[in-house]
Amino acid sequence: MFSSNYLFLVSFNQLNLYLFLSLNPSIKVNTYPVLFSKENAIELIKDYDIVIDCSDNSPTRYLVNDACVLSKKILISGSAILMEGQV
Repeated sequence: MFSSNYLFLVSFNQLNLYLFLSLNPSIKVNTYPVLFSKENAIELIKDYDIVIDCSDNSPTRYLVNDACVLSKKILISGSAILMEGQV
């Protein structure tokens, strides 16, 4: 089992958080009540070893990529359109 810290970039509301935790109650979830932006991107990812991008728009995906490249972080990107997905 890996001991890395992972950052999942997803939009959470209370229902999503409940569903996420119900899948694996042993995980720790940190929520950030801010928009991911160029002003805070590096700060938000600094404490994580791996960033997993589940965002749903191109500007955010490019910003996450740029922040990870500048911070030398591992980035895993995933996307879904209707019933198709890519990782």
